[in-house]
Amino acid sequence: MTLFRALLNLPPEASLSDVFRSFACRLSLLAVVAVWVVDPFVDALMLGEGTWLQQLFHPEAAEIYFRSTLSLLILLIGVTSTVSSLRVQSQKQALMMEREKLSQVIQFAPECVKTVARDGTLMEMNPAGLNIVEADSLGEVQGQSVYDLIAPEHRQLYIDFNARIFAGKSEQIEYDVIGLKGTRKSVESHAVPLHDNDGKVIAHLAMTRDITRAKQMAARLSYQASHDLLTGLINRHEFERRVETSLALAITDKSTHAVFFIDADQFKVINDTCGHLAGDQLLKQLGEIIRDQVRQQDSVARLGGDEFAVLLQYCAEIEARELAEKLRSAIDEFNFPWEGRQFKVTASIGVVIFDQSDAQVSDILRDADTACYMAKEQGRNRIQEHRRDDDVTARHQGEMHWVSTIHEGIEQRRFIIVGQVIEALADDEHSRHVELLIRYRNEDGSLAPPGAFLPAAERYGISAKLDRYVLVAALEHLRQVPELLQVFNTFSINLSGLTLGDSDFLPFASEQMTNFPELSGRICFEITETAAISNLQRATQFIEQLQSLGCRFALDDFGSGLSSFGYLKNLPVDYVKIDGSFVRDMAKDPIDLAMVRSINELAHLMGKRTVAEFVEDDACKQLLKRLGVDFAQGYGVAKPMPLAELVAQYALVSQQE
Repeated sequence: MTLFRALLNLPPEASLSDVFRSFACRLSLLAVVAVWVVDPFVDALMLGEGTWLQQLFHPEAAEIYFRSTLSLLILLIGVTSTVSSLRVQSQKQALMMEREKLSQVIQFAPECVKTVARDGTLMEMNPAGLNIVEADSLGEVQGQSVYDLIAPEHRQLYIDFNARIFAGKSEQIEYDVIGLKGTRKSVESHAVPLHDNDGKVIAHLAMTRDITRAKQMAARLSYQASHDLLTGLINRHEFERRVETSLALAITDKSTHAVFFIDADQFKVINDTCGHLAGDQLLKQLGEIIRDQVRQQDSVARLGGDEFAVLLQYCAEIEARELAEKLRSAIDEFNFPWEGRQFKVTASIGVVIFDQSDAQVSDILRDADTACYMAKEQGRNRIQEHRRDDDVTARHQGEMHWVSTIHEGIEQRRFIIVGQVIEALADDEHSRHVELLIRYRNEDGSLAPPGAFLPAAERYGISAKLDRYVLVAALEHLRQVPELLQVFNTFSINLSGLTLGDSDFLPFASEQMTNFPELSGRICFEITETAAISNLQRATQFIEQLQSLGCRFALDDFGSGLSSFGYLKNLPVDYVKIDGSFVRDMAKDPIDLAMVRSINELAHLMGKRTVAEFVEDDACKQLLKRLGVDFAQGYGVAKPMPLAELVAQYALVSQQE
């Protein structure tokens, strides 16, 4: 049976009984009967070959062969016709089922499926599409022009899109639709042409999805990426991008543009006094003031903290100055109210005018920042225009260069330690001190003196980080080169004023001294008089805690302050370093000599030892010795030198002694 089905190639759902019940098969069976019944009758009647019964029941062999062959042929034709009919019927049923499935898929598809005629008439649309255009039934929109549903500014775009589909192309497009109830939505449509049997395009079939939420989310993300969330102004990244665009315009059309950097002078006071909520409110109001004072086409940004910036495209130099003054004046007139109090607010503004001669965005922003800093440094509430030939500007930019260089130098260990000997002046004093100093090794191997980078470290708050580096490097040297401990008794390390105020440095230094107790008694920290008296209580606590671990302290540059003597008795230091401005000329200036004598005597009276700085010749050293000063330091005693050379030179001296 299976073999017979295979030979007939029946459709899976058809059975053999279906074949035999078919009209064609029954007709072929009747034809076979006719062959065996009618043909004998014809032969007997027309050919006279015996009687009909003789031909029917006793045919000759040739007749049997002929009738059998003809019968098989008739049956084959009947069965073949039946099987073909069954296959066609099966294919039609399968096609109808596929169409029904497709209809169901389209009907319940989550995205719009529609067909559109050449003139834009809507032919078909599924419920998802009706939902997009806010139609309750297909009848509301079928036969109507889809162009009427397209947002006016996108209508021509869609008309051209439809024309390209009817030209045989498959395309994708984004556009906005306005529903029957007025709701605007963004959609994305993929369309292909539909052809008839002759290959002619009769409609365009499109699958369209609602991308309104996706576009809104993308817009929100884009806004958040380019705007400051507190003030609603653009952020630094977006501001720099717009400056870059303006610079490209300047190069293209030789136009002039301007950048303002604005720093709120009293923000920190208000933020610290009234809290962050007040600070945030102040920043919002300042942003509104700035936006109101500049031109509508100008870009206003909050760069971070209390720093704002303005980009003025196509702005002449005179107009930029006028707008800067207008802005400064508006902020100066503003009083910030908070909880019944009024706070005066001013701003320092840096101005940069740039054109095609400015090659880098980073240079423009750096110059604006420098000008703003200079305005702040010169008294605040003022405008400073950047000028390339300004010495102060050049100095500030040099400091800015050193800021990044210091960070890199610490990471790459490019700072090295050198030592300058402090010589004992008393004949019976055999202790030898050395002050550990820092140098920066340039890429060419040359050494940059501390005067090149320390001002930048102090000004930009990174001196404490540098002091940590020096302390760790010094302790490493002392452990790795024990000869230093054999030649020298005390090693002095300078600490900046910012380091004294750094709450994290004291625990750090205490930990270092605790870890190396054999070295703590050999370390002497030098702090400046100015730094010490600026916060006497903190300085005293700092000194006493490290002294308890064995460290000693020297008060550097003593005598430079207005109230030096009054504070000295309150500071538990071990050494007083007499300011070099008195020592240098004391041999020919009686006032300087009197100052050195007074400081030395007072220090001894308080039980402190003295060190004279800037000793540049032997005559000065001898004079200090007669005055009873304990130690001398300066180029007249010894120049700073690498620690290896220092050990080699003074080890020989120690042996001779």
